[in-house]
Amino acid sequence: MMILKKIGNVIIGAIALPFVLLMRILYPFVIVRICVWDLSRIGHILPHFDMYVSRRDSRVDDSRNFDICCFKRGKVVNYQIKKMVERAIPTYPLAFWVDKVNKRLPGWEKHVVPESNRLNSDLDSKIPPHISFTQKEHESGKEELKKLGISDNHPFICFHAREASYLNTHQPEVNWDYHSYRNADICNYIPAAEKLASKGYFAIRMGRHVEGAVKTNNPRIIDYATNHRTDFLDMYLSAHCCFFLAGSDGLAYVPTVFRRPVVWIDYIPLSAVFIPTIEHMFIPKKLWSLKENRMLTFDEILNSEVAKYCTTEAYQKAGIKVIDNSAEEIIDVAMEMEERLQGTWKETEEDKELQQRFLKIVGNIKECKTFGLIGAKFLRAHKGLLGLPAREPSVF
Repeated sequence: MMILKKIGNVIIGAIALPFVLLMRILYPFVIVRICVWDLSRIGHILPHFDMYVSRRDSRVDDSRNFDICCFKRGKVVNYQIKKMVERAIPTYPLAFWVDKVNKRLPGWEKHVVPESNRLNSDLDSKIPPHISFTQKEHESGKEELKKLGISDNHPFICFHAREASYLNTHQPEVNWDYHSYRNADICNYIPAAEKLASKGYFAIRMGRHVEGAVKTNNPRIIDYATNHRTDFLDMYLSAHCCFFLAGSDGLAYVPTVFRRPVVWIDYIPLSAVFIPTIEHMFIPKKLWSLKENRMLTFDEILNSEVAKYCTTEAYQKAGIKVIDNSAEEIIDVAMEMEERLQGTWKETEEDKELQQRFLKIVGNIKECKTFGLIGAKFLRAHKGLLGLPAREPSVF
């Protein structure tokens, strides 16, 4: 079987080689580039697809570019995403092999579309969504909402915490313990869902391969992740929610491609902050220095290697305790988003000043031109993170 597979690969490679040579001949009159999208993770497909089409439609790239798109071979995390992307842009399976052959020859870099989801991310706020539902899918979505107990046009929000169980189930061949610093407890999100439910919203718990059911008796809080989940509804619910309370992972990108407001919770690492538009909000995890017995400031984090730590071990070796957002912090930022969308949020002069201080600190480091808002009450409670006089309480 392995021998037959290798022979097949050689044959396909031989078929792809003339296309690679033609790419070289046409350059620089026409720059043929291969764009490969990875369907194995939502965070690996949606932001790259969205930014690619945004850049193309904004004509910020070289006008000589002629791009051919394809999917990477392997697992498909969500077949509805694949279907909608294919409706938006033609994909060609042979291009995957052209890309592999191209990368074995000198000068391959100019014939590859680079991943650019975090560059010029402010484009997202100016360009409409690139994927959409068919009329039949809209009708199906409304029927599914009714099955969840949500009548047509009734407001609902979605919420989700990043949990270890998803990747451990989706890709069990990898030891994901090194990413545990990004995980959070769904229990901390429930009080915010309860608060929003008391204001008339339905709150839908999203996710796949979650660690357990949410603990609540509130009929307006729906544990969709454990009882009703489908690839289609993951997309439909995210596209039609009033806003999405999202953990720091790939699922948060689904509402962004439909230009729905997102509140990013437990955001980490800080160097990755690129909240693409002012319609979005976030609150980060806090970092406690065990040696100095205090919180690290935003400036200290962003001007050091700490901002780039991407393993649990790195934080442990540095003597840093990663602190999840509390239930109170999540309630505060959720209600701020709700009030902003309703037009009832009252911003104080102090709020404006604290927000500007944060944007100045991050703006000196990051390339993005546009940032979402960090929670106002989060900044009020943690002025010390901005380098202002404040006494952070001990975490022990």
